[in-house]
Amino acid sequence: MDNRLALAALTLISLSAHAETFVVTRFDDPLPDACQPDDCSLREAATAASSNDPFGGDDVIQLGAGTYTLIRGELPWGSTDQKLEIAGAGSAMTHVSTDAPLFSTVNDRTLRVRGLEFASTAGSAFHTNARMDDSYLLLDDVVVPLGGGYVSAGGMDGFDATLEIRNSTIYDGIRCDTGAGTCAISGSRFSSLYVNPSVGPGPTIEISGSTLDGSLDPDDVLTGFVIHESPGITMTDSAVIHTGTGMDASGTPPLNLRLERFTYSDNPTPLRFGNNAEIAILDSVFSDNPTRAIYAEGDSVWSIAGSSFINNIVDGNAGGAIVVEDSTTMTVENSTFSGNSFSVDAAGDGARGAAIGFRNGDGLRIDLRHVTIVRPFIMPVGIEGTAVGATERFSGSSSGGELMKRGQNQESNSTYRGARGLPKELIQRIEKMYGFDKPIYERFWLMVRNYAVFDFGDSFFRNSRVVDLVLDKMPVSLSLGLWTTLLVYLVSIPLGIAKAVRDGSRFDISSSTFLIVLNAIPGFLFAILLVVLFAGGRYFQWFPLRGLVSDDWHSLGLATKIADYLWHMVLPITSMVVGGFAGLTFLTKNSFIDEIGKQYVMTARAKGLVERRVLYGHVFRNAMLIVIAGFPAAFVAALFTGSLLTEVIFSLDGLGLLGFEAAINRDYPVIFGTLYFFGLIGLVMNIVGDLIYTVVDPRIDFATRGA
Repeated sequence: MDNRLALAALTLISLSAHAETFVVTRFDDPLPDACQPDDCSLREAATAASSNDPFGGDDVIQLGAGTYTLIRGELPWGSTDQKLEIAGAGSAMTHVSTDAPLFSTVNDRTLRVRGLEFASTAGSAFHTNARMDDSYLLLDDVVVPLGGGYVSAGGMDGFDATLEIRNSTIYDGIRCDTGAGTCAISGSRFSSLYVNPSVGPGPTIEISGSTLDGSLDPDDVLTGFVIHESPGITMTDSAVIHTGTGMDASGTPPLNLRLERFTYSDNPTPLRFGNNAEIAILDSVFSDNPTRAIYAEGDSVWSIAGSSFINNIVDGNAGGAIVVEDSTTMTVENSTFSGNSFSVDAAGDGARGAAIGFRNGDGLRIDLRHVTIVRPFIMPVGIEGTAVGATERFSGSSSGGELMKRGQNQESNSTYRGARGLPKELIQRIEKMYGFDKPIYERFWLMVRNYAVFDFGDSFFRNSRVVDLVLDKMPVSLSLGLWTTLLVYLVSIPLGIAKAVRDGSRFDISSSTFLIVLNAIPGFLFAILLVVLFAGGRYFQWFPLRGLVSDDWHSLGLATKIADYLWHMVLPITSMVVGGFAGLTFLTKNSFIDEIGKQYVMTARAKGLVERRVLYGHVFRNAMLIVIAGFPAAFVAALFTGSLLTEVIFSLDGLGLLGFEAAINRDYPVIFGTLYFFGLIGLVMNIVGDLIYTVVDPRIDFATRGA
């Protein structure tokens, strides 16, 4: 009986609990009364929402365009577990100002704020805090202007406070001080980020597609990224620029930091991490930093790959780009150093390393693999030779006299030039991998068996299976190749036919001139021009600069996903097709002119057939055979050679870039894997071309010819 009563009570509660939407119709802040449909202020809407059942779903407060002014302190807030969403018409249209935080705190509750600009003179704009249960604060398309307050998250040890910021701009910065939980930032700009929990291990920081830009708050000399405690930080497709303090976590407890496609530029202090830190930096750029780019100290472990260090300087006597101290371990591979230096006075005092320097170290270790160092070319003292294009290993101590160069005496004695600079152990591993220790017939069978099941082994440098790498990059290259080939054929074939019919006319001459001019423009140069004009380089920001889709693509609807994908494809595809029309158009024109002069065309016209019927019913099939024959080669060329520079310029991580980097780095498994896939795609395209033959001209019958 008691169970049935309890069940009935729960049923009544669930039936009575429901989410409500409150539409705010007043811009002022009167003494709160009931929220009426035609007379409801923001405070009255918050009061009504806070009185609702916390288990009834997310209540929504809807704001229109205009400025809402609060003069009576923070808004009322409901009980624990309350869920609330405040939605404006967009950050450029809805404005909320107050002399207090929007809510004094978001203890153990859920708050979502979307589409508005919010300014508070109280110092804090938004705050979430976990004391007994988890709490969640989301800002989406929110602008907090300069002086409008910072955004923060805090909480007790063991309770998760989640702060999520999307597509927003926070001029006064962000504080993530929760004892546990996550601070996730995507597609946003902010002047600073402080991570300083009072208890617990600290929050996990996840940043993507965002920029920490100190120039948002030019009067604050402390803008930057300061970490006191955090178990892990990830920054992808993001930047730290123009700050006052750079990015600093020296003296922190254990920390894992991963920076991928990251930019660190114009910061007065270097990226600095010390004891118990593990740092991985991939495909990143460090440029124009006036006091070095990286300061590695303590017993930190660094892994840097595929990155560039450009025009970083220092007034000290070691390392214009990187300085390594204490017992740090650092590996740098497939990276480039250019224009990094120290002052003339420091060089006169015996400075050590214009690009990479060391000092005050005991047990320090530096590994350089396939590193290019140009202008100036000063290496750490005690090292002889060059690090350009070679695989070298260095280790040393603070005295500078114990630096040793390893690898030179371990090189293979192979006469193969590609083996130069590689340790003998690596050469032996490669020979064993490809069966050079076996008879030739066994080696051939091993290759056929492995390639039949797409087993190309693991990449030497990317710590991943080759087939996984190829499949991961394939969508980018297929998108570029298919769209480029499709657009070129759809435009060039009708244009070539029109030119053939009007041969020698003003249209033919003017279109030929236009096509020749387009053909003379290098695709990569045109791509740079498009970036400068239309991707925020200098004039307009109509199209995205990088990537195949937006960071939040997975959360979009189907129609929006398609539109977002096409939006990202406009500039890369335009740069690739601009020079591809001329060849195919002239080929189509000449093929049609050649066919139009033949006897069967004169016969068709003599029968009284209309010109359209003659062209597309008789001439088209014969003239198109030579055009179709070039389709496989055109597609593969667009897939690889044509897309390489485009992928680099627009940060599209495809097969072309993968194969090129593999060739530069001598990553043989990846080289063979990409060549195999390109060959396989070429064979498939040849089959497709043969099938198109039979569609265009039914007289072609491969089965009959074979018989």
